[in-house]
Amino acid sequence: MIISHLGGGLGNQIFQYAIGRKLSIKNNDTLKLDISAYTEKNPRAYGLAHFKIVENIATPEEIKRTKLPFGILSRLYRAFKARILKIRNVRYKPRVLNKTGNVYLSGFWQSEKYFSDIADTIRNDLTLKDRMASAASFAAEAIQKTPVSVSVHVRRTDYVSDKYFVTCSPEYYQTAISRLSKQLPGGQADQIQLFIFSDDIEWVKQNMHFDYPITYISNPSIIQDYEELVLMSKCSHHIIANSSFSWWGAWLNPNPNKIVIAPSKWFNTNPSTYRDVVPYSWIKI
Repeated sequence: MIISHLGGGLGNQIFQYAIGRKLSIKNNDTLKLDISAYTEKNPRAYGLAHFKIVENIATPEEIKRTKLPFGILSRLYRAFKARILKIRNVRYKPRVLNKTGNVYLSGFWQSEKYFSDIADTIRNDLTLKDRMASAASFAAEAIQKTPVSVSVHVRRTDYVSDKYFVTCSPEYYQTAISRLSKQLPGGQADQIQLFIFSDDIEWVKQNMHFDYPITYISNPSIIQDYEELVLMSKCSHHIIANSSFSWWGAWLNPNPNKIVIAPSKWFNTNPSTYRDVVPYSWIKI
């Protein structure tokens, strides 16, 4: 049995699901999700129930059994072949995919290297179970009618006050838009329309200026976060923040010719700790 511990927001949950899905396929074993972190006190919510994932929720007994400690119970532990894997940074650890038996996964796993060879499976799993609500459906129609749609994700709120994170500056977005426009084939730059996703739309309106037509998408009162993720993925190209949420919005776009611009600095840590986050084909600035 593979049990993947889920924690954090929707983007983190998808990474945690994806590595579990990969290991379960590789080992021909059952994947179960530990969602025990999502209590009433947690400001985050379990968000994967909206997708067509393999959704088996681990029971408290299964979680406890898979996490048996060493020491007195070591022989029983070895007989049960349990493996507790806790990876707290986001650096790619290929050894994880060699684990067999009963495995408990706890970490962030922010690299497509863990699951790139099952990309089609992950994208199929992450389609919505139900139709989007009217506001999101209207936005999806607008995106799909736009010849050159570009998602722009601006992450603020918790990043502003947490020293571990970096907030992308308005200058980053200006540079990214300029770089993307130059990457497009002749004439397409004139057709760009920007679709803005943000957890602080008012800040964006007051502090950021664009030379292209824009549409503000984010509105938590009428569009849910899982719908925003799907809407991002429907855009032709992407300018992402240092955020697992917009990472997935870009990655879920299956178009091999998409252009994705990402910030080169992901966290306020040594760059070696996050060198595997941004896929090789994306442009870092």
